[in-house]
Amino acid sequence: MLFRSWPALPSPDPWLAPAIRRKLGLPGLEASIGQAAHDFVAGLGAPRVLLTRARRDDSGPRVASRFWLRLRALAGEALAQDTRLVDLARAIDSAGPPVPAPRPAPAPPAAQRPRRLSVTAAEKLRADPFSFYAQTMLALKVLDPLDSDPSGADRGSAVHRILEEWIKAGGSDAALAKAYDDELADWANHPLMQALWAPRVRRALDWAKATLDEWDAEGWTPLAVEAKGQRIFEFGARGESPVTLTGVADRVDRHANGQLAIVDYKTGTVPTYAQVSGGFALQMGLLGALAEQGVLAGVPAGPVGRFSYWKVSGGNDPGKVSDPLSYRGKSDITPAEHIAATVAQFTELCHDMLLGTMPFTAKLHPEYAEKYQDFDHLARVAEWLGKPVPSE
Repeated sequence: MLFRSWPALPSPDPWLAPAIRRKLGLPGLEASIGQAAHDFVAGLGAPRVLLTRARRDDSGPRVASRFWLRLRALAGEALAQDTRLVDLARAIDSAGPPVPAPRPAPAPPAAQRPRRLSVTAAEKLRADPFSFYAQTMLALKVLDPLDSDPSGADRGSAVHRILEEWIKAGGSDAALAKAYDDELADWANHPLMQALWAPRVRRALDWAKATLDEWDAEGWTPLAVEAKGQRIFEFGARGESPVTLTGVADRVDRHANGQLAIVDYKTGTVPTYAQVSGGFALQMGLLGALAEQGVLAGVPAGPVGRFSYWKVSGGNDPGKVSDPLSYRGKSDITPAEHIAATVAQFTELCHDMLLGTMPFTAKLHPEYAEKYQDFDHLARVAEWLGKPVPSE
């Protein structure tokens, strides 16, 4: 049991004055002092008790409490002095300069590595293999704090649900209004989302409706939403097990000429051209490979003629359409070439990381990895990233 200071001063009540608390029959704030005393005495009844105190704090030497001095005076020599912890603490300071932790690079046998991954997991495996290892092989999952406020991910999920229901219902103004109202009803207990996010989402949806009308005028028609699919990649020539790739396309449109368009909604950061061209944003190309094979639900096999990010932020610029294969308005690669290059990169990734024994190195490509990953603290990234390796 640890008490930094006893008795602890009660925290002020920001809502009720002491006199009002007494009128309402509520216990006084000082009751917490009595409760702390009860807990302290109960702790002293344990078979073994270790009492410690700090000799210094930030401002200088500390004076022992009267309770401490009286206890020492009463017990005398019967009060054993445990110097073991003091010796351990001093050993920490005398061990020399601290040595940063090395970059983790676990390398389990190929037989223990997964043979199934999603298009988004493939991106994580490419740029930050350790995060993939922690999430997929160690099965670690981040739990939200109890009663936590809605996050940006929650807003993104809400926008995706609205757009999905809207397209499924026909894409009309009435369908959009109904999908928005249904989602808004679920926000009744979230004043933050109603007051701050609802207007932004409304602007983003209005932009999406206008943009969809423009696409319709160009000959594009929504074909499927939240289209799931999977494809098995065989590596029989090397005697290796197949790898199953799974993916979900936010929306797939079809042009009057039979070509397909893969549309991905983004409420946050859109991948840059450098990420796409460098093979670190694999999602679009891999979804295109699934669409060409006809394995996306509700999407007959056909050539992919367009990739498009729809950033639906709802801010001053409520939305923006961007082509991942275009840089400053120019494109040097066709969708078919991009799909072929992405599949080749994915195949190499499978050979090295899933079928081979290449280690799952943390932040293998830090310039393309997400800045803050859920497992960076396990990898102790702050200790080694951007710092020189200590000499042996």
